[in-house]
Amino acid sequence: MKTLDTLNQKIEALVKQHRQLQADHQLLVKEYEKQLKHNEKLEQEIRSMQKKIDELVIQHTVQILTDAQKAALKKQLAAIIARIDNNLKLL
Repeated sequence: MKTLDTLNQKIEALVKQHRQLQADHQLLVKEYEKQLKHNEKLEQEIRSMQKKIDELVIQHTVQILTDAQKAALKKQLAAIIARIDNNLKLL
C-alpha cells in the first residue's frame, strides 16, 4: 500500500510539475510573441529611416551636382566675358 501511495504522490508531483511547465511555456510563448511584434516595429522603423537616409543622400547628391554645374557655368561665363573684353580691345 505504501508503494501505491508513494507512486501516487510521485504522479501527483509530476502532474503538478507538468502543469507548471505548461504555464511557464505559455508565458514564454506570450513573451516571444511580444518580442516578435516589437522586432517587427523596429524593422519598420529601420526601413523608414533607411528610406529617409536614401532620400537625403539623393538630395545631397543633387545639391553637389547643382553646385558643380553652377561652378562650370561660372567658368564658362568668365571665359565668354574674357573673349568679349578681348574683342572690345581689338576694336
